[in-house]
Amino acid sequence: MFKNSLSFKKLSTRDLCFMAMLVAITLMLSAISGYLRIGDAIKFNISFISVYVGAALYGPLAGGVIAAMADIISFLINPTGAFIPVFTIMEFVNGFLFGLFLYMNSDQRRKLPRVLVTALICTLLQFCVNMFWRTYELSSLYKSPFWTLFATRLPGNIAMVVCKVAIIMLLEPYMNRFRKMIFKDQ
Repeated sequence: MFKNSLSFKKLSTRDLCFMAMLVAITLMLSAISGYLRIGDAIKFNISFISVYVGAALYGPLAGGVIAAMADIISFLINPTGAFIPVFTIMEFVNGFLFGLFLYMNSDQRRKLPRVLVTALICTLLQFCVNMFWRTYELSSLYKSPFWTLFATRLPGNIAMVVCKVAIIMLLEPYMNRFRKMIFKDQ
């Protein structure tokens, strides 16, 4: 299908429309995520689901672009402060990591134990991006101590690692069907 997962050379209009639909779904899931909370510390952001699907089907670059475009459009729809490009770059990196670890260009999906390991590695790398890089940027932005902010954000990010791995494991058996439905003419 796509021999090189880091290029957009073979994307058709249909592929671009599907990716745009995934951006729209990401925006919808992000809006819903505002209501999925446990207290003030833990917020479940489920908008990663559509980014994961796009990255698993189209590759790392597409996953990054879907995540970054959703971040930019989300800001344009509901600007709650200044636009900070480094947060969009972080979203791109998170989407890129999904594609880097979970994209497969064959019709054969991996066995579930191997997917569990790759999903864990991917989400732990995303955890590092969110906990260290994002916390550093937030502490610089709000002039608050890094380790205080780190400790405050830790429970929510640990919960998100568990949530991401669980949802990836639930969706993974269906990815072959998604691939066949989307790429049936190609």
